[in-house]
Amino acid sequence: MKQFYNVFSNEKVTTMLTQLSWSHYLLLLPLDDYNEILYYINISKTNNLTQRQLQERIKDKEYKRLPIESRKKLIKNEVLKPNDLIPNPVRIKNSNNYKNISEKILQHLILEDIPSFLKELGNGFTFIDNEYPIKFGNRYNYIDLLLLTIHYLFFIIDIHSKLLWVSSICLSFEYILNT
Repeated sequence: MKQFYNVFSNEKVTTMLTQLSWSHYLLLLPLDDYNEILYYINISKTNNLTQRQLQERIKDKEYKRLPIESRKKLIKNEVLKPNDLIPNPVRIKNSNNYKNISEKILQHLILEDIPSFLKELGNGFTFIDNEYPIKFGNRYNYIDLLLLTIHYLFFIIDIHSKLLWVSSICLSFEYILNT
């Protein structure tokens, strides 16, 4: 209880206690960075995270994987765009223990476990299709992954080796393969 008071001494403690369960706060108290604690409190409230879901996000170091600019925006309470909250690098499960990763293998790994990939991107994403055809003039181009998000009409993900390119918001990020 004293540690809780030390961390939140400048907040209204009675208001803070009603926002999350005590189990949530026990997960947050060991964290050193006050801004990181506030980030996890906010996403827990916004996304209605259970204790286990919050524990997973802390274990995956989601806050530390956010771009530095996004963390600064969070501290200053500036308006965030959806791409500000996408962790970088994005973790992709490598269940088949591939050593050499091509674009097709990377796409296969994402599609193999699309729910984990969408959770990694954050809240508000849904999978529409892969290899989605778009016609430009008399020629078809194919989108590797088409996602729908509540913040934009769509997310287009083009897979290249070592980078994923999200062209609807001009964001590229690296990925890490988890075995």
